Amino acid sequence: MRQTTFGLTNLLGCLAFIVLFTVIGNAQFRAGIQGNVSDSAGGLVPGATVVLTNKETGQTQQTETNDEGLYRFSNLAPALYSIAVEKQGYKKVVVDEVKVDAESTRGQDIVLDAGGISETVTIEAENTGIQSEDAIGQLLGYGNCRQRLAHELLMCCAGGFHRSRGCG
Repeated sequence: MRQTTFGLTNLLGCLAFIVLFTVIGNAQFRAGIQGNVSDSAGGLVPGATVVLTNKETGQTQQTETNDEGLYRFSNLAPALYSIAVEKQGYKKVVVDEVKVDAESTRGQDIVLDAGGISETVTIEAENTGIQSEDAIGQLLGYGNCRQRLAHELLMCCAGGFHRSRGCG
């Protein structure tokens, strides 16, 4: 009897760990892709079918653009993806090599040209990374009063002292 209880306790403990690590693993994928689908004249395209394919696993997801032509895919693993968009009366567009980084939402707008769905336009995505040096330089630059105040606040929070030069 005692041996059966011990075995059942071990089994339940192992199942709890499996569930815990599954939840933790899934919670780490908070990346996404979103964008607008428009036509070549700049009009938004509602009801377009958007298919996202993970280039590493082959896994696909599908959605439709809303009334404002917006699509969104959430909870994605960091990877390279391709996005295929099609709608009756337009050429199918495939955007290839879309890089999604961890913990970020990638913006990828897509323009459809008039034509038949049997025609396909393939576009290579521009994967530009965040220019951290530029972002920090802009933050610490003294272009306006708001930037100066942000710098002063950062200095105070970090334990430093910085004499204000005013907002003139």
